[in-house]
Amino acid sequence: MLERFPDVRVLLDRIGYPDIAASPARAGADVAELAQHPGLFLKLTHRNPERLHDAGDAAADFLEPVVSAFGAERIAWGSNCPAAEQSLPELLRPAADVLAVLPAEARQAIFAGTARRLYPGLTEDGA
Repeated sequence: MLERFPDVRVLLDRIGYPDIAASPARAGADVAELAQHPGLFLKLTHRNPERLHDAGDAAADFLEPVVSAFGAERIAWGSNCPAAEQSLPELLRPAADVLAVLPAEARQAIFAGTARRLYPGLTEDGA
């Protein structure tokens, strides 16, 4: 589908559930390969930071290739509210902790900028 319709934007929820627990490096390399599809964007939801947090220092083995290949402007954090059981601050905390290793501009893109581009109805003071 990504090859047939390269101009269509596709947001891959939960980054496609990569097996971070088995091998953060292998999962990162597998996801990074998908960056060849320019219309593919990644949605980082609470399940991904939970696995990355569990990986400890090895979380960088996942994050580095993925962010390098996609760029932060093709990755969006999503709260998964209201489906998630946790409160919004509880959902945000693990993502903020795991992504703290990234530059401020990358974090801003992931937590806000990418979503604003994908969903133009969002504004600085809007939803």
